[in-house]
Amino acid sequence: MKSTEHKSLSVANPDPEIDQVQKGALALGFLGLFIILLSLFNVDLPNKPIFLAVSILSIFAGIYLYAKRMYLNQPEGIKNNGVWLKSFTSRGNWAWVLGVVLTAFYVVLYWYPEYLGLGKGKPNTGVIALFDPLSYFLKNQAASEWFVYGVL
Repeated sequence: MKSTEHKSLSVANPDPEIDQVQKGALALGFLGLFIILLSLFNVDLPNKPIFLAVSILSIFAGIYLYAKRMYLNQPEGIKNNGVWLKSFTSRGNWAWVLGVVLTAFYVVLYWYPEYLGLGKGKPNTGVIALFDPLSYFLKNQAASEWFVYGVL
């Protein structure tokens, strides 16, 4: 008899089936977000180019490792398995939290960039100062809120 997997429409969350490598990849990605969060609260990081590189590379590496491991034993092709059943993609609580946080971040970035550390004639601080080394490397001037927007 052939066994088939049936997705449950139950309100209870199923086992996420995340292995140790995926948990490590999530930790790596959250480390990068944590570094950016530290700069958001104006923590003066001593070597900004190193911290910027570590944060961006750890976010990308975490995403890559997590996705690679998730689809390791799956056939190639488009994967929309269970997209409507997950809280993060089906208007669940986490999706609303993420939407509000991202909207608030971009409202502050657009109308109140000084809260993110834009210097306006003075040296940058906070998140915008974290991106100064990359901005100086690419265009030989301090980062602006739009440079941060473009990188993120």
